[in-house]
Amino acid sequence: MNLLASIEFHPALDADKLSASRERHAAAGVKVYIKVRDALPATAIFAGESEPLSSIFEMKQGATGAEHHGSELVAFGVDPTKVDIHDRAAVQEVLRRFLPDVSVEQVIGYEWHLDPYSLGTWCVLRKGQMTRYLEALREPHGNVHFAGGDLALGWRGFIDGAIESGNRAAHHLIARLEARSRPLGPVARQEADSTGRS
Repeated sequence: MNLLASIEFHPALDADKLSASRERHAAAGVKVYIKVRDALPATAIFAGESEPLSSIFEMKQGATGAEHHGSELVAFGVDPTKVDIHDRAAVQEVLRRFLPDVSVEQVIGYEWHLDPYSLGTWCVLRKGQMTRYLEALREPHGNVHFAGGDLALGWRGFIDGAIESGNRAAHHLIARLEARSRPLGPVARQEADSTGRS
């Protein structure tokens, strides 16, 4: 959604698609993977959006004893200015608000809001954007069909939504192609023969 206005289309995209893209959706959050030294118990943490990391989940459980390895977490926040996801010590400081003794060994993340081909993270529509723009964003533009997590009806901003949206676009395209390739009926075939068309 955020990129459409920066792509040149001939003929131009409809006004609603362009307006939606120029407004952009609201999401510019962060996602970071974190490896900690110790094996944690099953972990799921939810905090207010004022926190630098407001959702933290265990992805891989750690082990103790001979096979000792630490747990692996994934964490999300809504504001990339509140924590440097590339700074191990900064992420550890945030995690210790919830897990006081945790020791962070590694962090890895990507700043999608800075990526020129994304300009944002998972899609969160602004107030009024769904009713003003979503239907138009999902409509084809000539032979160009649009799909992706930003355009989903369910699970918008998730891979599940991207699959739903891609499935819808594929079925729409299949129907259009089938309509073009249907054999001509007897009357239409006679008309085509009389005009020299096949």
